[in-house]
Amino acid sequence: MALGKIADDSLEVQSAIRKQMTSESAMHRAAAIHALVRPGSDSPRLITEFVEILRSDSVGYVRAHAAQAIGALSGDRRRAIDPLTDALQDPDPEVRKMAAITLASIGLEARSALPALHQAWLEAKCGIPRTPFPRGHIGSPALWKEDHELTQLPLTFALQMALTKLERTQ
Repeated sequence: MALGKIADDSLEVQSAIRKQMTSESAMHRAAAIHALVRPGSDSPRLITEFVEILRSDSVGYVRAHAAQAIGALSGDRRRAIDPLTDALQDPDPEVRKMAAITLASIGLEARSALPALHQAWLEAKCGIPRTPFPRGHIGSPALWKEDHELTQLPLTFALQMALTKLERTQ
């Protein structure tokens, strides 16, 4: 999404990027999510859009990008807690991992997710599989390179990290 690097504040550019979030191409949708996130972004509209993608996109890595994008936003992310908690049951382990990491980044306000985090951690630790991927599932391309360390975490470690952080805030 070179457009976001050229003139990221332009309404025309933002509109063109947002149109890609409904593209038939999963790669374009994921790239659009990434292009819309700016350091220190505090847009209620972005949270709403990313939550909708997290809840409804048919491709796991696009949902994982949406969860990761919510974590990159600043400001009030409380309305994303329930959808992120629901994402802990996603069939795609990358989505579950990014949801756990984002819940941990929200901190104290996300304590309501503790029971779901415990359940997801137990299931991951015991190797209990989630429902199979939908037909036509395409494996996840690398998530954002600047967060490469996060994407390399095993699911169980990400869940344990989120549990530890949120339990410590009680």
